[in-house]
Amino acid sequence: MPYGQDSKGPVARLISKVATPCLIDRKTGKQLTEPMPVGIGIREWLLYRTWIGHLLLLLPTTWWILTWQHHRVARYADSEKSKKGIPSMIKTYQIDASAAEKPVEEYKTLQEFFTRRLKPGLRPVDQPDNPAHAVQPADSRCVVYPNVDAAHKFWIKGQRFSVRRLLGPGYDTQDHWEHAAIAINRLSPSDIHRLHASVTGTVVKIRTRGNKFMASEYAAVHSHMNSMTENEHGV
Repeated sequence: MPYGQDSKGPVARLISKVATPCLIDRKTGKQLTEPMPVGIGIREWLLYRTWIGHLLLLLPTTWWILTWQHHRVARYADSEKSKKGIPSMIKTYQIDASAAEKPVEEYKTLQEFFTRRLKPGLRPVDQPDNPAHAVQPADSRCVVYPNVDAAHKFWIKGQRFSVRRLLGPGYDTQDHWEHAAIAINRLSPSDIHRLHASVTGTVVKIRTRGNKFMASEYAAVHSHMNSMTENEHGV
């Protein structure tokens, strides 16, 4: 696991700035750097931003390694022995643990801490009785565009992104979907990975789409890869 590596030194700050160069605080307008272990930042830059990485991503072996690594980390995070990694994760990603619903020592696994609840009242819902009012689904880095074409031009650089490919078969995307406004919420390791409904409704089915496990940071989304549609995701 990468937790515990220095994320505050000059090299780490440089890597973070290269990996997430467009992170802006909306209140102050200042550019921010996202806490990121040096090893992860270098790997993402090499894999998604260099010609060597482009060649590696053409190899089936690379995808096998990425998939194996994803499942390995997931199994570890679900195990009780991962509990010892919680303090170093908090330190590495500069997480405000005081906002968690429970004391840190009460979480039994990394996954349980990763999907922790907030203390009641910290994120009040705006206009909860207004069904036409959408809210943010989670703490995240968010960009919003008036239509999919604008999002594709300025943020999603994968050559094959479309609403039809994002949703997969079984959905009619010929009318309003292709021209709808789009909000992209990316959760970093420092965010609470617990999603909430943005609008009033009933979930009747969740389908799994995609079968790859690429990074979700700027370096990957702004590469030639189609991480938005090919990564495993729920619809």
